[in-house]
Amino acid sequence: MSSRESRKSNVSISDAIDVSEGDQFPPHSTEIGLDDALKNFEDSALINQWKEDAGDEDELKMVEILERTEKLREDGQRRRCFYQKRSITNSKMHSSDPTTSVWCPADHYDEYLRVAKTTDIQCLNFFCQCVIQSFGEQYLRKPNAIDIQRLLQMHEEKHGFPGMLGSLDCMYWEWKNCPVGWKGQYTRGDHGVPTIILEAVVSTDLWIWHAFFGIAGSRNDINVLNESNLFNNVLRGEAPQVNFIANGTQYTKGYYLTDGIYPEWATFVKSFPCPQDAKRKFFKKRQEGARKDVERAFGVLQARWSIVKGPSRMWYKEHMKIIMEACIILHNMIVEDESDIVLNWTDDDLHDDTQIFQGSTNEFQQYLQRT
Repeated sequence: MSSRESRKSNVSISDAIDVSEGDQFPPHSTEIGLDDALKNFEDSALINQWKEDAGDEDELKMVEILERTEKLREDGQRRRCFYQKRSITNSKMHSSDPTTSVWCPADHYDEYLRVAKTTDIQCLNFFCQCVIQSFGEQYLRKPNAIDIQRLLQMHEEKHGFPGMLGSLDCMYWEWKNCPVGWKGQYTRGDHGVPTIILEAVVSTDLWIWHAFFGIAGSRNDINVLNESNLFNNVLRGEAPQVNFIANGTQYTKGYYLTDGIYPEWATFVKSFPCPQDAKRKFFKKRQEGARKDVERAFGVLQARWSIVKGPSRMWYKEHMKIIMEACIILHNMIVEDESDIVLNWTDDDLHDDTQIFQGSTNEFQQYLQRT
């Protein structure tokens, strides 16, 4: 018998099958040769009972186990390959995590995860592309009629602005590896480093409804707005109708809260630059307070996904775009799952009844006497 055949016959079935909790196998199947175990596996009373009573899911499960076992039996190096593949897979998933891929270069994990720089970048890009393809349609969607009615009600109850669709603003992401020939185009004087702009519309629950990324950092918010697709549906007449009443007047278009740089459009509501009377001062205070939703969303996005907080080390703008979109999708997933926590946040310290003692207590003195 050759060494290959001896290895095939002596490897236990536990090396070839992933045994999860609740799975039942014939007795002593993990202590005998693989060929004998497969024979007992097929002839056992348990499997015969499965064949008689099993439904479609159980039959598929049994067939999958048998096929995987038969395939792994033909591999003479299955145990070593299994652990290597599992280790490589875990390493690649760790390197593709957006939370761990920013404050260090891509080759930082060479010694720890045995993953090269190019593999690390490819895994990150592949992970982000999978997130976008799988969840982008749901978590990067434009608000439909149902979403708009919910937004109108939520903003009116929270901020007192009827007809408000969200807050609009821009965020700058530094591009560390910007090509030298492009630095003048992507650098603005107040930042001093190359950046790329993200335009976003955010609701009060921090859901990002609109994200437009890729404009050079030397431009301002007006230039970004002129290239943005924010009002494409409105221009094509495909936007859902927004009906609300303010001061006894019926309106059919919603609006966004913005800062002073945006143009004087009916769809933008800005604060007064220098209010004099009490009414205008009160409106300025409420408008600026409500517009902080978009600033909070940018802060939460950068705090939650540190890869978009620090300088980007990507060489291509397209890679930065898919990373930003993937982080926004994951951010919206968390907002959907934890929206009640965000909206109904309370300070636990204000309701903490724990008594704080300074110095030595009686219990501590008794403990010292016992010891």
